[in-house]
Amino acid sequence: MPARPSQRSSSSNHADWLQGHHKTVKPEESDPYDVFIVETQPVFAVKDRKYSVTVSVPSGPVVLMFDLAFQSAKDLSVIAYVTVPLLPTIKLGQAEGNVDKGIGLDVNEPGICEGRLQFYNEDEGPNKYVMVERQLTILGKEFNDDIQLVINPKQTYFA
Repeated sequence: MPARPSQRSSSSNHADWLQGHHKTVKPEESDPYDVFIVETQPVFAVKDRKYSVTVSVPSGPVVLMFDLAFQSAKDLSVIAYVTVPLLPTIKLGQAEGNVDKGIGLDVNEPGICEGRLQFYNEDEGPNKYVMVERQLTILGKEFNDDIQLVINPKQTYFA
């Protein structure tokens, strides 16, 4: 019987992965927060010209996750989830529209996550960032802030 490959990888591989997929954002007006991003591309159908990313934002004891799918630099569909320890991932809702005009998503998961998410573009230098405004109560804690999610792919993907 052949030897099984080691289940453990070197810690430098983990550090490299984190460096490419993790960012700590330190806004001037609020506390720093972490953002984790994994990009996905179509595997079997290349005619589907979408740019998709999954963004995870730790928020107190839970993790908010956003699946963002760009059909163009302006047309965005988003699915929001929350992961609570010891519970399965909960879908909070989905919305789509023009991110330049803003895309709103009302959230109503009583006792876990309630409020509103608003996705929009914000210019910062030569880049446009997709932001989310959180007006949420998560497990009794208020979150009222704006989070930078990802650079809008217009310049690199849809050019």
